[in-house]
Amino acid sequence: HVRVVDARCVFRSTRRMNATAYVRVSSKSQDLAMQRAAIEKAAAARGDTVTNWYAEKQSARTLKRPELERLREQVQNVL
Repeated sequence: HVRVVDARCVFRSTRRMNATAYVRVSSKSQDLAMQRAAIEKAAAARGDTVTNWYAEKQSARTLKRPELERLREQVQNVL
């Protein structure tokens, strides 16, 4: 089972476990660290730990997001 939470993605099963997360910012005023902290807090509230991170600074105007593609490949390999 794959679940999407928060503004960014945390993929997890229905039991407590290690998780993988993706964060993306597109402007200088946005902060990867703040998004990461929010995701870690949400995961911890469920008893999960984010052990794998995918992060990038990419404009929303482009679909070229190498880290998101790596995350998608990881999920496909698990399913």
